[in-house]
Amino acid sequence: VANDKRLSQVELAKQILDDATPREQREALIRQAIPRADEVIWAMTVDLDRDEVKEEYRRIPWVWRVAIAAGKANDAKVLAALLEVSLPKVDEPLRDWQAVVLGGGIINGFSLDGVWPGARITELLNARPGLAKRWRQTLQLAHTMADNEKVPTGTRYDALRIVALDTWANAKPRLAKYLGKTVDPELQQGAVSGLVDTTDPEAAKVLVAVLPDCTAENRNFAVAGLLRTPDRIAALLTALEKGTAKPEWLAPEQANQLLKHPDATMRARAGKLLGKR
Repeated sequence: VANDKRLSQVELAKQILDDATPREQREALIRQAIPRADEVIWAMTVDLDRDEVKEEYRRIPWVWRVAIAAGKANDAKVLAALLEVSLPKVDEPLRDWQAVVLGGGIINGFSLDGVWPGARITELLNARPGLAKRWRQTLQLAHTMADNEKVPTGTRYDALRIVALDTWANAKPRLAKYLGKTVDPELQQGAVSGLVDTTDPEAAKVLVAVLPDCTAENRNFAVAGLLRTPDRIAALLTALEKGTAKPEWLAPEQANQLLKHPDATMRARAGKLLGKR
């Protein structure tokens, strides 16, 4: 194990991708990969031809694990280098693995850590101005991928997470398209999670409005997103008071968060609605 620390990125990638490597060892190798996630993900994907879909999807779960670990670690230098590796070059298509790294890994990782993805990506792009054009192109390509029914739903979910970081005017109609009751739950989750990441004030209204149509799991994501800012909490409390949202839609720890809110007015409103649970 002592020698593992000196594994090259190519060797790390090879062992992580090798189905014969025991799962625990793979997880340990992923932890080692975090400080050079860009190099390891490059090594995991550099030899993938566009027509090798089956092989791409064999690798994607492991590429994703490295990417989300890097997203949660939130090291600016590593992430800027990872954007360099995973943003499509100008006039090139958005590959499925790239959408997974960007949407499912980096953006999702930020969000799970309570970081606003849009602001963080902007910081990273400001540090590497050469990436801005590639980022704008990726946003456009993500819209197309999100609607492409030939792409697996898990990857379309990742594309929706990217779409959410477009301007609100562009993102809103695409996300709204995947919020309905009859939508595939994974796509609905991508749209809900995208709304959670969006800082436009209107996103809170859309999140509240969609609560009745969400699956139980996606509703939980939506409520968690509504607890992130005072304005969103106020919108959720108003919906509870009007009866358009139900107290039982909040998990016990979510109700507690409102009942113990630092703001006395919020606490009082929550107490009337949730105090007898």
